[in-house]
Amino acid sequence: GKKVLLIDADMRLSKIAKNLNLNRAPGLSNLLVGENNGENLVQRAEELGGLSVISCGDVPPNPTELLSSKRMATLLETLKKLYEYIIIDLPPVSAVSDALIVSKLVDGVIVVARQDYVEKRVLDDTVRQLKFNDANVIGFVLTCANSEAGYYSKYKYKKYYSRHYSYY
Repeated sequence: GKKVLLIDADMRLSKIAKNLNLNRAPGLSNLLVGENNGENLVQRAEELGGLSVISCGDVPPNPTELLSSKRMATLLETLKKLYEYIIIDLPPVSAVSDALIVSKLVDGVIVVARQDYVEKRVLDDTVRQLKFNDANVIGFVLTCANSEAGYYSKYKYKKYYSRHYSYY
């Protein structure tokens, strides 16, 4: 029942538009370079209850510059008045600085990590970089969790503090 907007700001390797069967452009990059005035920018993902989505747009040569622009800051301020929650998908902190730049424009950052994929060292480095940039890290999401190989099963701890527990 809340007004939620998903912004695809991963302009290099975007997958949101494709996964949600939406048009990639016009999108965020088109707006930030001045090719679009905001018309037809917000799309609806009907399979997700009509979630509002701004796709990434055409691939620009300078995504980091666009995300650090005054136009991006103004856009977010405008959107905050229209939506109760704005979720911005960004590339990994370890790959490019886009998330660090946008972290200064948002209320909080949720770090997403894939089980059995991300290395602890990389995750530690990500959190360190975000904290160094005064980002408000409000939580973590673990994706691709496998309950069979995992650490919890139907809310019961597996063999109280098994060998798996010591990995975290």
